[in-house]
Amino acid sequence: MRRNVKRPDKNKLTNDEIAFVAPDGTAYTNKMVNEMEERIAAGDFGEGEWGPIHYAPGMPGGMSKRDWHRLRTQPPGRPPLADEPTDVVTFKMPHSLVEYVKRAAKACGQTKSKFIREAVLEKAAKVLGPE
Repeated sequence: MRRNVKRPDKNKLTNDEIAFVAPDGTAYTNKMVNEMEERIAAGDFGEGEWGPIHYAPGMPGGMSKRDWHRLRTQPPGRPPLADEPTDVVTFKMPHSLVEYVKRAAKACGQTKSKFIREAVLEKAAKVLGPE
């Protein structure tokens, strides 16, 4: 739905007059447009939709080649759980016990896995003594 809006002459606008209206209905004044123009010209593009915009090396405001390489070569996924290799441990539990553990983990603000890891470590420390 297009509105018939008379487009003002941009050269005759004062700072408080509306320069244009975006499709979502947001009105932008001449002052707002000038401020955005100055920020963009200075290299400040603000935050992207999912976080900061990463500039390529050599661009004004960009990161160093070393930092760029580190960003691109960092393995995806979660950070490691320990400084040593980890093993997967699989075991069966009754459904009611799983639900009980889930509720307890949620009450502690932890994941089920972290809750179980800490419980196992606590029990092992009681039996064998601290590591």
